[in-house]
Amino acid sequence: MGFATALVNGKAEEATTGAGQKTAVPLQADEGVVRSGFRGKIMETASSVVLRDELLAALSVIIKTLTYAVMLPLIASLACGVRNEIERIHRLGNILDANPSDKEILMQLVEYLNNPNPSLRTQAVSAMGNLGAKHSDILGDAVVPLLIARLRDNDAFVRRYAVKGLGQYGRKAEPAVDPLQEVLTQYKEEDSSWLAADVLGNLGPAAISAVPELIKSLDEKGPEGSIHEFAMQKSAGMALYRLSPLGRDGTTELRGRVRRLSGEACLYVALAILKSQPRDPQGTKALAGVLTAEDKAAGVALREIDGIPVTLFDLNVLLPALDQCSRSTDEYVRRLSSKQFARFKASASR
Repeated sequence: MGFATALVNGKAEEATTGAGQKTAVPLQADEGVVRSGFRGKIMETASSVVLRDELLAALSVIIKTLTYAVMLPLIASLACGVRNEIERIHRLGNILDANPSDKEILMQLVEYLNNPNPSLRTQAVSAMGNLGAKHSDILGDAVVPLLIARLRDNDAFVRRYAVKGLGQYGRKAEPAVDPLQEVLTQYKEEDSSWLAADVLGNLGPAAISAVPELIKSLDEKGPEGSIHEFAMQKSAGMALYRLSPLGRDGTTELRGRVRRLSGEACLYVALAILKSQPRDPQGTKALAGVLTAEDKAAGVALREIDGIPVTLFDLNVLLPALDQCSRSTDEYVRRLSSKQFARFKASASR
């Protein structure tokens, strides 16, 4: 016999057929019970979500705590290890400074040049470069090739200190002329580029092949007024001045660029022109413009022309500029310009 029960308001009810058999009767649940049950499910679901989020948050805290507990000592240990290695590099450098002929100590320092940690490579390159200031004659033949190789390092700081280090070895660094030109062209956005220009300018006639690249570097552009652009143009101009006199082609190239330059870059390019072609109108005019610009470049210009033969300049252009400069608001500039004016005036009167 079929039998069904239904719970309505807490009571079980049965239905009987005409044959005396019990059968299930569809019953309508109370609407309030349905709604109440639905709200209960919503509340139960919301509570589950809140509980889940709280558990996830707690788990995240536990993971972070465990991570810090494990990683921080490891990081501290690694940092301590690097610091110890840096101190060792400094000690090796000091020993070599006291005894530059100690090949065993030099080889220990050289080992750091291939260390996977760029900080240690940088420290080693810096130490080897600094030794050149006092011991270039003894260490130059061994160290310069090592520094040249680091010009192609994949770390910008290592390259930077390799360039600076080569600058400490003077003429011993002449084999670096071509690699330094590569730095000029390949790493234009880095400090190593204008540092390379500085080093090339100090290498004398051996670096004359770098003149075309140095002239191109005068066109270096960055954000308006950027330090990199200023440093690149100034360093390239100074290098060209040191390497002058230049050939006819180089001088012509500089004439076309000096009008677009300002400050110390303009000064050194103007002097390079005048050393290459004395009394050149374009060079003298550019120099006069620097002297009358009322900025710090005027003081630099006055120091630079002190001692340069008067015959390099067109006095008809330069004397009025020096006269104007002698009335500058800067006392230092007034004093220097008065001295130069007297010198040039005396020469013009002869």
